[in-house]
Amino acid sequence: LVIREVQETRFQPSGVEGAVYVTENVELTSRALGACHLIAGFALGQQVPRLEIINRARQSSARSSDVSPADIVQALAYERSHLTAVKRTDLRFFSHLTQQRCGMFFGTGFINIVDRSTPKKVSHFWAYDAGRQLLYDRADHLTLLDDEDTTVEGSKRLFYTRWEEPGQINLGWSVIRQIWQVVHVDGPPLKRNRGTSPQGS
Repeated sequence: LVIREVQETRFQPSGVEGAVYVTENVELTSRALGACHLIAGFALGQQVPRLEIINRARQSSARSSDVSPADIVQALAYERSHLTAVKRTDLRFFSHLTQQRCGMFFGTGFINIVDRSTPKKVSHFWAYDAGRQLLYDRADHLTLLDDEDTTVEGSKRLFYTRWEEPGQINLGWSVIRQIWQVVHVDGPPLKRNRGTSPQGS
């Protein structure tokens, strides 16, 4: 799907309140290879803070090109952004994400790739727009999920290599590690619920 098509045909659900953040923006990157943390910008609806800012905001003095979700949150605070993100420890699998009604999410996991004919598992970022049912985990490519089976069993076949079926779409993931939800800095605490996206309390 292209950006213009998404913005003209797919819209966020109405009635979103409290801390839950949604956006109509579509922020993609062409640099996901070697800088996959930029994928999180899709959930933010804006560019991820520059690596220079991320390194400044780190609690340690270490300088690194390896970026974690927590690093992005710290950089947003450093920039005094109106956005932050909270770790959703109550959500553990892609099937939990696909049951959310609305909200912008990002996180990390391990994805299966083939490097010079050798299968490998590498750490990778993903981002998900629950309201528009859009998954972003590849540069310049959005996956529309509303026509897919996103039940627990369907999500296994769709996302994870170990359950892939011949002739069916599979996104090549090995495991999901962290799920973070973008929220307003000044919003109320989230009500956490696997079945529906939380509204502010």
